[in-house]
Amino acid sequence: MAQVDAPHPLGYPTNDLDPHAMEEFAARLEDIDRQDLVEILNSVPSSWPVTDEELEALGYFLERRAPAVADRVRQLQQT
Repeated sequence: MAQVDAPHPLGYPTNDLDPHAMEEFAARLEDIDRQDLVEILNSVPSSWPVTDEELEALGYFLERRAPAVADRVRQLQQT
């Protein structure tokens, strides 16, 4: 979890990305809430080899990163 706040820049050019699609993606990231994540994580089949603790860590990671990723997506539009 030490890397949860570390940005991971894309390793390829982004100047051909559709600015409207990027804004929509950023807005959708900002709209994700805990209940959305709980529903998604609860849909993982019980037959999959994953523990509740691993799913909880994934949910935390996604919830924590979404706002910063949305900001970085918007910054890509300005370059």
